[in-house]
Amino acid sequence: LLFLPYNYITDGTLRRQGQELWQNAVVVFDEAHNIGEQAASAASFTLSTNVIAAAVEEIKNLLKLVQSHQILLDEGDKSLNEANLMAEWEVALALVVKMRQVIDSVVLKEENGKAQAFHGRWILDTLMRGCNISGENFRELSDIIDRLMYVSAGTHMGPARNVSGVLNAMKIAMEDESGTTFGSDAFRVYVQRHEDGSRSVGYWCLSPGYTLQRVMGSGVRSLVMTSGTLAPLQTWPMETGLPFPVQLQGEHVIHPSQVVCSVLCVGPRNRALNYSYASRNDPEVVKELGLTLLNTCRLTPNGVLAFFPVVHITVKVHRGLAAVRNVGEAASDKNLRCGAKRGDQRGTERIWQ
Repeated sequence: LLFLPYNYITDGTLRRQGQELWQNAVVVFDEAHNIGEQAASAASFTLSTNVIAAAVEEIKNLLKLVQSHQILLDEGDKSLNEANLMAEWEVALALVVKMRQVIDSVVLKEENGKAQAFHGRWILDTLMRGCNISGENFRELSDIIDRLMYVSAGTHMGPARNVSGVLNAMKIAMEDESGTTFGSDAFRVYVQRHEDGSRSVGYWCLSPGYTLQRVMGSGVRSLVMTSGTLAPLQTWPMETGLPFPVQLQGEHVIHPSQVVCSVLCVGPRNRALNYSYASRNDPEVVKELGLTLLNTCRLTPNGVLAFFPVVHITVKVHRGLAAVRNVGEAASDKNLRCGAKRGDQRGTERIWQ
């Protein structure tokens, strides 16, 4: 029984490195309602021209080290002699420089000339082809960059992290589309110009099925997904592109008659409950939310449990509630307790008591 994070099997590079693990394996995704985002992210990347520029500098610095004989090489490995490395790294340098040129040449017509969206096929037809990268030569180019990063890690420069970022984007872009029904239709490309003049290329996977079909194609015997919040299950095979011949769905422990879902736009004083970044520090907004919660407590016979996205907002609202009650503007017979911080076991026990 082997416990692993999702990315060990959703990430294409990691999955291939551990190929023997998946042969005839039963893979269980627990909390599978999270797998959609994870699977889509594993097939996506955002590459900035700032990263590309930094990768160019990393390669140039390595070339200087080789030229000045400051790199100790394995004389028994012919692929790591100075002449070969110089030739290979010149190829890598030209490729990365060309990639920057292709991205900078994209005409941006949307958002007042700051962005442009494309179909997923753009990444191969324009970016990869513009850099003379194809299915025939990609493995060779990938090996060249891998050797570059291997040598770099043994120098005072350390790992060539920006070069690694470029290579990772190339590997995702050049992923073989065979074995999946989604292909480039599952992707969109977004080229954007930023305030500092740099650009970024976002290659975004819109369907988790693109990755999950590859998982099944890696030799996995069965894929089991468990979650308390996957229902309705009818949409899941459509999203993943996988058949689920066996489905088990239990009844919810809470009856529908016990559930009320509401969205409150204003509080008791008819003020907007706008808790955006710009207004969340406004005392009046905190007071309005406090009055809303106190009214909810007054109308609810037993306990009330309120959740907030982060701890500091919880603390702020708790103080606001106490202030509202102290000045007599609202009343409730319930005791206020603020949730404990992460790792505070004693605080958690006090709240439950």
